[in-house]
Amino acid sequence: MAQDDTPIPGERYGRLGRLRPSSAFHSEAVDPEWRKLFSAYVEQGMYRRGVLDQKTRELCAVAALAVLGQHGPLGRHILSAIDYGASREEVMEVLLQMSVYGGFPVTQAALVTYQHTLAEVDQALLETPGAAPRKAPATRRGRQPARAAAPPARGSRARR
Repeated sequence: MAQDDTPIPGERYGRLGRLRPSSAFHSEAVDPEWRKLFSAYVEQGMYRRGVLDQKTRELCAVAALAVLGQHGPLGRHILSAIDYGASREEVMEVLLQMSVYGGFPVTQAALVTYQHTLAEVDQALLETPGAAPRKAPATRRGRQPARAAAPPARGSRARR
């Protein structure tokens, strides 16, 4: 990631994370007193603990959101993990590991979100003058990581 892509100190998201709208928790429609409590606990509390770096914290969020099937916030945290230095391979590996804890359907759905999110990033990079899309890193064996297949259309029969 280029130096100017890193999150600005005091800001929650980097350039990629800002491609998505803010959390509904920050909406003006949410009770202002509750928003203060939320911000105090999460942003001034949990996110300031020095035990985990922000990259690791974002990868934990990716894992949890994948298993919970929360694909809206999952996309944003995938972007934030990359903003904070996670490789695409690391994010994919976290999602693949969740097959053990959440099962294959949850993992497949999360991989579809991963694909759509990275396609969005690559498109945004193509539209940015002088920027080129980041290629997925090679695996340890020198191959590109596998791509997740889109789920079969409803009513279609998958070949076995």
